[in-house]
Amino acid sequence: MFYYLMLVIQLFAQDPSGGTGQSQPSGMFGGLGGFLPIIIMFLILYLLLIRPQAKQRKQIEEMRQALKKNDKIITAGGIIGTIISINNDTITIRTHDVKLDVQRTAISAKLEG
Repeated sequence: MFYYLMLVIQLFAQDPSGGTGQSQPSGMFGGLGGFLPIIIMFLILYLLLIRPQAKQRKQIEEMRQALKKNDKIITAGGIIGTIISINNDTITIRTHDVKLDVQRTAISAKLEG
């Protein structure tokens, strides 16, 4: 294992010009070639993780803003109830014989049917 590590270190330490003192051409990307893998990885992360999460967050916020009286909802804590009144950031729900005040952000889904 140690031998392979030393071999890799020696390969990286060698002069890429072969000892002639001339530098190799920088390629078609110029100085950007070293950052290209990092840029590609960030682009993949953005397309696979960041963009879908932002889209889902926007859909949930639109659902919360579109709530109205008599909608059946489920809270983040798992409480299922029916909306009986809506204030700015507080929504009053009824679950059986109990009335609860919850924040709008605590609503995780609107139940259909």
